[in-house]
Amino acid sequence: MVTIDGAGFDWSYIADDEALTNMAFMAFSDSEVYIDNTCSKTCLKNYKTLKTQYDELRVEFNKSESNLAKYKRGLASVEEQLVHYKKNESLLNENIVVLKRDILIKDSEIAVLKSKLEKISKEKDDIEIQIEKFEKASKSLDKLIGSQITDKSKRGLGYVSYNAIPPPYTGRFLPLKIDLSNTGLPEFAEPSVESYEVKPIEVDWESEGEDEVESPPEIERKVVEPSVDKVEVDIPK
Repeated sequence: MVTIDGAGFDWSYIADDEALTNMAFMAFSDSEVYIDNTCSKTCLKNYKTLKTQYDELRVEFNKSESNLAKYKRGLASVEEQLVHYKKNESLLNENIVVLKRDILIKDSEIAVLKSKLEKISKEKDDIEIQIEKFEKASKSLDKLIGSQITDKSKRGLGYVSYNAIPPPYTGRFLPLKIDLSNTGLPEFAEPSVESYEVKPIEVDWESEGEDEVESPPEIERKVVEPSVDKVEVDIPK
């Protein structure tokens, strides 16, 4: 029985309840200690297992991260090469176009040269055929000439005296003679030829000594007239 401010309260039932509660707590605490002892071994074992698995996974994760970093670096290098290849792609395409054009030009030139070669080879074959025909004809002609002409008659054809030099002709370039058949006519008379004498050069000088220089002899002028018998010719009127 408890009295507070003149009022009394009966707390006996509370005390009984607390006693029962304490007993219950004591019983629970004993059972909890037992459970904790039995659970701690199992938990520690599981913890060790999980810890081992965690460590292994952590190592694998680190490896994966390093591999990922390597892959990223490789990807960056590949992207750089791709950019470089794209830059060179236009140049390569231009070079390909130029090479294709050069190939077409070379093909056309080769075709022209082939046609010329075929034409020249055809002309060569024709010339060879003509040469063969000419050789055959020449051989046949030689045989024919050899069978029809004797050795003595071959002298005039150049077989014997091929290199012989004929003697020079005489009298081909003699001066023309005057036709004396019509000498009686005045227009056919032979002209007279006068010989001119050289006049001496007279020099007046006095000789200091006894030696004197003789003057050159005088050359007389002579007129030569041809003596031709006159022939009478009847001129028709």
